Amino acid sequence: MKTFFSIIVMLLTVIASFIIGAFIGLAIDVQPLAIGATFSGITFISSFALPSGIALMGFSPQNKISEISRKMGQRNIVKQQGTTRMIWDTLELIAGQVYYRFFEGVNTRAFPFTNLTDNKLEAGETLACQFMYLTLFDKTTPGDIWTIIPIPAEIYMGTLSLELANTTVMKPIPIMSFNPAYNRMPNAASHVFKLYTNQVITPLTNFFVNMHLLQVPAIAHYSFIRLTIEGTGSILSPKGTL
Repeated sequence: MKTFFSIIVMLLTVIASFIIGAFIGLAIDVQPLAIGATFSGITFISSFALPSGIALMGFSPQNKISEISRKMGQRNIVKQQGTTRMIWDTLELIAGQVYYRFFEGVNTRAFPFTNLTDNKLEAGETLACQFMYLTLFDKTTPGDIWTIIPIPAEIYMGTLSLELANTTVMKPIPIMSFNPAYNRMPNAASHVFKLYTNQVITPLTNFFVNMHLLQVPAIAHYSFIRLTIEGTGSILSPKGTL
């Protein structure tokens, strides 16, 4: 009778774990899970796997990098050096053009317009996209004088979307969310947008950010717009981590 009661308690424990997982949130991958209970000196262990596509959420950016890389077959990423990573690309605003693609053709640009040589991270490099922001530059000639100018309404009315490996992983979000009046970041004056889901850019995977504007603002001089993405990442560390 005690054994039967113990089995019932164990089953209720398993059911409760699924209910708790539902409240925490669901993410990706299949995770083996073993739940055990000891009653009257007898230990009962139930081993099973969560259904395909399900795992407990609440990963740190580092854990998500490790998990996504493992799914992609790149298990050595956990042996690389953790780092803070920022990538950016700068495009010239052209009258009449409302569609732009950051990081496309980035190999044709150099510093200070970008800090990349390709629209792929190198071997051993990853980036969990945590923050994103836009900067508008004005360049006057002669003299090549650069100034940072406020972002006008025409740009705030636009959208941004993210593609990884030719697949849209972030559908268009309003650039208006970058405006301090609507930005949910703790700092009310912040133009930095915090992504709710940290999409992971894995090594040697092409990526683009598409920008669709309502119209190009009427600016007297040459104008350039920069997109910066930052977050936790990894870099190749053949000698081990520090």
